[in-house]
Amino acid sequence: MHNDAPVYLCELVCPYQPTRTLRSANNNMLQVKRTRTKAGDCSFAIAAASLWNNLPTVIKTCDNLTSYKRLLKTFFFVSHISVIRHEHYIFLLDYLVILSIHNSALIYWYYCYVIIMIIIILQF
Repeated sequence: MHNDAPVYLCELVCPYQPTRTLRSANNNMLQVKRTRTKAGDCSFAIAAASLWNNLPTVIKTCDNLTSYKRLLKTFFFVSHISVIRHEHYIFLLDYLVILSIHNSALIYWYYCYVIIMIIIILQF
């Protein structure tokens, strides 16, 4: 967006310009072209524009390259942590179902307690 990328990459993406005045016109968005196939959705022009548009505005409007890199790393790190937490929840719930089928009630409730404690710890 700041013309720091190579020319051949800048030519693949174009800024979003609505046909009429909209509030989204000032959000530094890129135009996402329509495709008919999943392979087309994976092309650089489409994927880059989609990823760029999903970034928070504070990252897209950052002028300093060092600050931009720091904000981008933080954004992706936090996004990755939320995915890891979600996968842990699914794993823990699957484990709990298996325990409920094969073990006694006392062991089941003990593992319920342990899993709840793990979920509380993962929240922080």
